[in-house]
Amino acid sequence: MSINARNWLLAIFLYCFGSPAWAHVKWFLGKSQDEILKQPKPELFTQLSLANLLPIGFAWIALLTTVGLSRRFVNWPFNHKLFRFAEEHEAAINLFIACCFSFQLIHCSMTSTLFAPNFIICEHCPLWVLPLEMLAGFGLLWGLCTRLSAGIVLFLLGFTFVKHTVNDCLDLIPFYGLAIYFICAGRNRYSLDFYFNRKTLPRKSMLSSAHLFLRLFAGLGFMFLGFEEKLLHPQLALELLRTYPYLNSFSQFGMGNELFVLCAGLTEVLIGAMIFLGALPRLAVFLVAGFFLLTTCLFGPAELFGHAPYYGLIAAIFLRGSGNTHSAMVLHAAFARILRFRSKAWGLATSYWVNSGWVNSSRIKALSKVSVKEENVKKDR
Repeated sequence: MSINARNWLLAIFLYCFGSPAWAHVKWFLGKSQDEILKQPKPELFTQLSLANLLPIGFAWIALLTTVGLSRRFVNWPFNHKLFRFAEEHEAAINLFIACCFSFQLIHCSMTSTLFAPNFIICEHCPLWVLPLEMLAGFGLLWGLCTRLSAGIVLFLLGFTFVKHTVNDCLDLIPFYGLAIYFICAGRNRYSLDFYFNRKTLPRKSMLSSAHLFLRLFAGLGFMFLGFEEKLLHPQLALELLRTYPYLNSFSQFGMGNELFVLCAGLTEVLIGAMIFLGALPRLAVFLVAGFFLLTTCLFGPAELFGHAPYYGLIAAIFLRGSGNTHSAMVLHAAFARILRFRSKAWGLATSYWVNSGWVNSSRIKALSKVSVKEENVKKDR
């Protein structure tokens, strides 16, 4: 093997295991996105060749390896110790997530942005957007009307689609997980809600569902960013490298910007898939945290406050891992509760309609007999 080829493979290996994520590309672009996207895509991202098949194959093998290792080490004592620690200190974890998320909301409200530095609130936007964002931030920070504050966050996330493109709005996928987490889990002990009402502590099943949605949306967010900013639209990342050429720290190994962007996108997708599937998620978020700290030193306050909620996500996922219960079991239990609620609501509604005389009771009895016959026929089959 030649020296250049050896260095090229070494660079890919070091990059994939040492740099799981980048700074958010869209926050630091010097030109408009439309102008940048008019540039043609490099051939590396449009045609299959050995140069792009090797990194893709490497990423696929790495994902399968992590899935296999996660199954093998599922009963590792260290995992159980961290999970028990997380359960014992759930209130502190909840507080840390709330602080990270609320600081970002308050900072964005004070700088006339909505959730992210590239979502600028101009004079044409409604006047209630920024106060509502700050209200949600303080509500989550103090734990006052927590679920209402999380609902406001979901409303504002939906409002972003009014002004911005779908791709830009989907960059905020992890924030949906944060909002759903607080709707399910509330703000636990260290909150005004708990002070005023001692019955606000959520059940373990609700906490498991909350952390599951937190992890799923975080994984989806990383995968989407990897595809959107690097694999599908590499012009954005290449423009950032032209502005900050020192970001390609492997140029000394002979790795060009195009290959660097390809490896970065594949690595980000790989990290997101590991978090989403629960395949060594602690390793994934540990690498993400290290690189976030590095980019914060490079880009300053915009990177710090823009990625503040991710530090809460990282802490929760690192301590709980993939959870003590399989993801499919938690989702199945959640859907079962939804179905039971729907059946109870339907029974109450039909009894009310019959008693009020709005619906012919004989008709309902006839329909119920037909449904019973159909169930009996299915059982006989």
